[in-house]
Amino acid sequence: MTSAGEVFYRRSLVLRAEIEQLVRETQRAGQKEHPELRLGCYQGYQGQAFALAIELSAQSPLANLDALTAKDLRNLPCILVARGTQQAEEQAYCTDVLGLHSEFRFARTFEEARLMVLTAQGYLPVDTFEDSFAPATAIERIPLVSDGQPVTKNYCAFWKTSNRNPHAEEFAQLLQVAFSPTQVD
Repeated sequence: MTSAGEVFYRRSLVLRAEIEQLVRETQRAGQKEHPELRLGCYQGYQGQAFALAIELSAQSPLANLDALTAKDLRNLPCILVARGTQQAEEQAYCTDVLGLHSEFRFARTFEEARLMVLTAQGYLPVDTFEDSFAPATAIERIPLVSDGQPVTKNYCAFWKTSNRNPHAEEFAQLLQVAFSPTQVD
């Protein structure tokens, strides 16, 4: 290599390292200016929810009951809204946490699940709250109980403490307001 080529090569290595450092610093600065907030949500979620209910065809003999237990449902298929790898997680949650020991069938959307309920293919566990979406007239929504008490679910928000994303903190405050019990003065 000529002496001019050697000078060019050494200087180009230094410039390349400086450019790579400039790119990294620019990316870090851009992340601070435009942080992202990525959300995931349970597919069966239908509004503010705390209590669990069961939707089933109005033609079902169970539709006349005031409340249902997991034991009442054991011989009916449970319809869950989940896709792919999420199916195993949803089924495990229903079995291990909610105590629903049924055959499981899966729908890709909430609307598809409701059609399955309408055609008496099983029951659909849904989250309810006083202002949640009412089922169709051919579907009955009955509270799920355990030991005579309503089955409830807690919703939580998580993020890494190292992620000081202002959007995540603002979202957490909004959740706290939305899910806090309303106080009557």
